[in-house]
Amino acid sequence: MSILEYNNAEFAVMRAVKDELRWHLGVELGRDPRNSQADRVELEARFAVWLIDGGGAWLRELPEVNREFMKIRD
Repeated sequence: MSILEYNNAEFAVMRAVKDELRWHLGVELGRDPRNSQADRVELEARFAVWLIDGGGAWLRELPEVNREFMKIRD
């Protein structure tokens, strides 16, 4: 198992989380946050906060990510 496969598992989950954050931000703002630079910055800030405030640890514990990590270690 390669680091690439592990990273792909992590990135897939992070993409899904970011999509959810984008959707919630769009609902909050009443517009698509992809159409404004300020809204995209806000989305990135919210994603960073999620990652730093426990999202990274949560991500590491997900079965699909942990499974790939264990394959790399073996």
